Amino acid sequence: MWTANCMEEVCEGSTNPERSFVMGWPTCNCVATFSSEEHKDKWLALIKSRITEGKEKDDPKTIPLKIFAKDIGNCAYAKTLAVSNNDSTTDVIRMALLQFGISGCVKDHRLWVSSSKDDPPYPLI
Repeated sequence: MWTANCMEEVCEGSTNPERSFVMGWPTCNCVATFSSEEHKDKWLALIKSRITEGKEKDDPKTIPLKIFAKDIGNCAYAKTLAVSNNDSTTDVIRMALLQFGISGCVKDHRLWVSSSKDDPPYPLI
């Protein structure tokens, strides 16, 4: 499970970012909106602490993650990265760029997840 402040990428319409945050697991995203910024901050801190506790109990702490780089020349390339349960999307993109020898800014790239061969990939924020 993860949390983020990227409502514009997840929901349609107007959502107050001062009173909202995004929760995801891994391909299902939802936005939680609260009556006040204080309530949001309290819930966000509680959820983040529970996520951290869960990650500490996780075993294994590192998994192999197969990454496909699309739109590199005329074909797609695949590499397997060792990803920890504390790595963020930005961390994984940074590792993938290094492994594929791609220069550029992490923000210029997106990480998508595909839960099965039949499902289309979903953006991982």
